[in-house]
Amino acid sequence: MRKPDFCKTNGCTPSPRSRRDQEGSQALKMPGRAISLSTRTGRRLQNQFVIQLEVWRSSGTERQTLHTFHGYCFMPTTHSSLHVHVIFATKNRAPLLTPELIEDVHGYIGGTLRSLDCKPVAVGGVEDHVHLLLGMKPVHRLADVMRETKKTSSIWMNERTRGFAWQQGYSAFGVSAHEIPMMVRYISHQQEHHRKKTLVEELSDVYRLAGIPFEPGDFE
Repeated sequence: MRKPDFCKTNGCTPSPRSRRDQEGSQALKMPGRAISLSTRTGRRLQNQFVIQLEVWRSSGTERQTLHTFHGYCFMPTTHSSLHVHVIFATKNRAPLLTPELIEDVHGYIGGTLRSLDCKPVAVGGVEDHVHLLLGMKPVHRLADVMRETKKTSSIWMNERTRGFAWQQGYSAFGVSAHEIPMMVRYISHQQEHHRKKTLVEELSDVYRLAGIPFEPGDFE
């Protein structure tokens, strides 16, 4: 069987302007077929990329076009919507976030997140745990963000309550953009919510919705 040749062109005739601005084309050999991909940037398109993809099959001197795709790519920069709901508790779930301190510690945690270039969309909780809804960038690593947030807030709390510490772990759940308003309301009404449920009962519900196995002993 004759091996397919490299494709020299994408099968279209570019205009003088687009020919001058053409960046190049690539071809991929595959058994019995080849793919030609070319990207061109025209002056009128600015940061847009014109993508033309042709899939064809070669047999002897004949070439059969199987599919041609023309499209535009509008991604000259990185865009993201990354939001995470995080829950973490005081060590041994001690009720140390008293009414006199809780608003201040929530504000301090929010300030720490901003210093890390994260967005504290909502910060709430009760005397033994904290809820965060934070917006992150692709360069962020959640483990690093949480380690720094817990470390600095623990130091701040120890200046006011000797022996204070957070539990080592945390729970984290991805939040879609359309869920953000609902999550903000949920975090803002933690005091009312926990008149009916304990932290373990709350985590049991959240884990069930997220499809995560739940063991109450993990939070002792």
